[in-house]
Amino acid sequence: MAIGSIIGYHHYKAETEINSMTWKIMYDEVTIPESIFKPSCISLRSLAKRQSQFTLASDDIASLGEEHIFIPVGVYKSTRVAIKPISVEPLIITRSLMLELKRMKDLQHENLVKFYGACVDGPRRFLLTEYCPKGSLQEILENNQIQLDWMFKISLMQDIVRGMNYLHNSEIRFHGNLKSSNCVVDSRFNLKVTDFGLQNIRKKPFDIDDANSNAYNYYGRHQNF
Repeated sequence: MAIGSIIGYHHYKAETEINSMTWKIMYDEVTIPESIFKPSCISLRSLAKRQSQFTLASDDIASLGEEHIFIPVGVYKSTRVAIKPISVEPLIITRSLMLELKRMKDLQHENLVKFYGACVDGPRRFLLTEYCPKGSLQEILENNQIQLDWMFKISLMQDIVRGMNYLHNSEIRFHGNLKSSNCVVDSRFNLKVTDFGLQNIRKKPFDIDDANSNAYNYYGRHQNF
């Protein structure tokens, strides 16, 4: 009876945590700009306008300067967040989906983008994640005007390894679509892995039909400098 009671208690506690839906965000809690699907396209490529080439060294990293926006950005609890639309129609909130959302919410690691939650009841449905203002690793690597020193390259690689190791040992277990465009850099120049989990309800960036497209590639082709 004691063993049965313990098992029953843990099961009840787990179900209570799932049903509490701590991941759920109300639509009016998020400040969303009218131009949500027309984000500004500030890019490291604009640095090509500078006449002189520079080297990005570990001790002068702050020279990268301006932030990059290739996804819709809003404000949630006084914090800037990335807004990622949900594609599934109709969206059915099953127990398995609530469990995955809870697991996403529980993930905490300095090399994984923080998951704030999901809005599933408003006029628009979306996921909210941490916004990293320095852009993606792909953007940095494709800029010929930036030369990364080996110390910084090793630091970036170590960040990816730490983030993926934590993810593989978590209940999410795998990424499934890791690439340089979803390795992003925060304001302190820490690299963080994003776009993991919840693959069945993620929306293709900005309704681009090409399965191989992503927000970075799309806006990279449509920028005017």
